Amino acid sequence: MSQTQKYKNVTAYGSELLKMNPSTYALRRKVIEVIYQINDWCREADLPRLPRIEVRIVTECECDDKGKIAGYAYTGNLIIHIPTDTLGFPELKFQHVVFHEVLHAIGFPHKDKCPLMHPYIPSKLDEDEQWYTLGKYLREYAES
Repeated sequence: MSQTQKYKNVTAYGSELLKMNPSTYALRRKVIEVIYQINDWCREADLPRLPRIEVRIVTECECDDKGKIAGYAYTGNLIIHIPTDTLGFPELKFQHVVFHEVLHAIGFPHKDKCPLMHPYIPSKLDEDEQWYTLGKYLREYAES
């Protein structure tokens, strides 16, 4: 059994997987569209596509004293979990969360000094900075 299969339906932070229905499918599709945008960018930048990343929509997640979690991934296991309340974030913040979790899924840990991979979403991170930082990680991933 692969690591991805092992964690395919395992949740964390008190969340639960939502059963697939038209509403859950639409939410999942929103996350997948961002992953498609990343792959389009990779093609334009002459980088390999991302590996297939499993997307799971879950109920809200609670963290200890830090509040709610906007998403989580099993580092290096090609699975991301996005809570339903995150899907209501403004587009730029939502994109940030998906980028962050995709990078975890392909093996990158948190980095306190990185605005994209910091454990908490910084108050301001514009779209150009998000794509630029994502690109640095994807180039590193392609070289590994």
